[in-house]
Amino acid sequence: MTTGRTTKMLTTATATTTTTTTTTITTNTCSITRANTTTNAV
Repeated sequence: MTTGRTTKMLTTATATTTTTTTTTITTNTCSITRANTTTNAV
């Protein structure tokens, strides 16, 4: 469902899409980093 909503948003505005995509990538990177940090800590 999230993918569907994202697709609609991307189709709605290209400029907004670029910003949203960048933010999403940054958020995913932070999540991955946190996950790795937690694993290393354990």
